[in-house]
Amino acid sequence: MDKKGNIYSSMLLAFYLVLLTIGVILSDISITALVFALPFVIYVYLTLKNNFEKQLYYYAILFALMNASLTLMIAGHDIYFIDIQAILIFFYYILKIFKATADFKQKYLNLKNLNKYHIFFAVFVLYSGVSILWAADKSYALHSVKNYFVIYVLFTSTILQIEGLEDFKQVLDYITKLFIAVVFLSLLEMFGLNTGLPNAFVQKGLYATGESFVKRIPVAFFYNPNNYSVIISIFMIGILISILYEKNRKKFIIKSIGYFISQIVMIFAMSRTAWITLVITLILIVFVFILNFDKKRLVASIAFLLATIGLFVIMSDIPGMESFYSKLETTPGIGEMITGEETEIPLEIGEGGSNNIRLTLAYNVFNGVFVKGNYFGFGMGNSFPYMKSIDNTRNMYNIHCFWFEILADYGVLIFLFTVLIYAILCFELYKRFRKCKSEYKEISLLVGVTAFQLVLLVFGPSTIINFPIIWTIIPLVFAFRMKVKEL
Repeated sequence: MDKKGNIYSSMLLAFYLVLLTIGVILSDISITALVFALPFVIYVYLTLKNNFEKQLYYYAILFALMNASLTLMIAGHDIYFIDIQAILIFFYYILKIFKATADFKQKYLNLKNLNKYHIFFAVFVLYSGVSILWAADKSYALHSVKNYFVIYVLFTSTILQIEGLEDFKQVLDYITKLFIAVVFLSLLEMFGLNTGLPNAFVQKGLYATGESFVKRIPVAFFYNPNNYSVIISIFMIGILISILYEKNRKKFIIKSIGYFISQIVMIFAMSRTAWITLVITLILIVFVFILNFDKKRLVASIAFLLATIGLFVIMSDIPGMESFYSKLETTPGIGEMITGEETEIPLEIGEGGSNNIRLTLAYNVFNGVFVKGNYFGFGMGNSFPYMKSIDNTRNMYNIHCFWFEILADYGVLIFLFTVLIYAILCFELYKRFRKCKSEYKEISLLVGVTAFQLVLLVFGPSTIINFPIIWTIIPLVFAFRMKVKEL
């Protein structure tokens, strides 16, 4: 990188140091957020000071992770750091296109290089924009543009930054460092420390008026435990796969401890979706090793499956843990595991309770799209105002499932196209795992299993459209298939 590029990197570092300082003094950025962000901001600068473009991307990952914890109040509006970063990345690439060399144009702007995934992204982006035309609530659709802008920038940036296996591993290593730091932060929350980070319990006043156990539910930067549990579940499977391929005994032990600490964190987070996904994914890993005749890792994966279930059951008997298992006890299958008694939860459209509300949300989607004839969807972001207009979900209007959200907002064709492309992606990732060299088995399995996890985990958060960290993980799965050729 030339001297000019180094100056840009230094200016970018100074820019965010100033923003962090202003945010702490004049806005609501907590000391916890500052202490977390500052080392990573400096780390990105020092390790990537010779690559301004990568710095932009790595800062984006950090700010996507911290999301609402890094905001500036400007003219009465919260401006997120990730929004600022998305704008910077967008204009950076616009300028790069205008100044594009012949090699750049041949590599990135040549239509001959398009594949099915590029076509899907182009169709999705175009359709989502056009859908604003028939959205009943135009103001809400335009409000949703900001979230989709961040998603599209993160997706594009990821695809462009991953040029091969080494790039992929570097990003994975960076995200792993971030997740480890988040787990340590969560342990403080589990011991009752108020980190000052924004979360749903504070907003609802439950820290002041709710039961004491609420203060020990880890949320970190993810606002609510359902969002956080998505990240923890992905992190746990990542650790497990690393354990299964680890040859160093000391590292094996350290990673195993990290895995079970993460499991304890997830128990405190109380997410049913994450638990169900974790167990199903562990079973999937067992079957993968059966199909690949890998006896050593088959035995180890079964051992971890049993140990995971065992720790889950044992902790349910510890005095004081009843509250953290209360939601899980109402889930058929998991409830029996905890209480030893049959769990019967009647499901009724329009009734209260988490299970009933989620069922009602799904019913409203299918009724609105298929029965009422909204085959092209309600338009960008308009599933929320549609649910609000029906008002039979006890003031919960987010659909709580990405797949249904796509169906509701964009209709049948885009929903089927999305499902088809993702199914092809998963199939191709599995084929790649089967055919790749032994030294690439670990990373191929990790990506393939993560792709599978995401199919189920997107049932957890109220919406993943406004959950930017997940939009640094999903495009990595696509980038691995599209850009990593060394396997």
